[in-house]
Amino acid sequence: MQANAATIINSRGNQAYILATSTIYDYLEFGR
Repeated sequence: MQANAATIINSRGNQAYILATSTIYDYLEFGR
């Protein structure tokens, strides 16, 4: 996942995708 994150971070156009994915992932992690 870290490798993919590095690639995504290098693509500034995907910042919104990072934010959305992080929010959803956190929700799934803490919303069990």
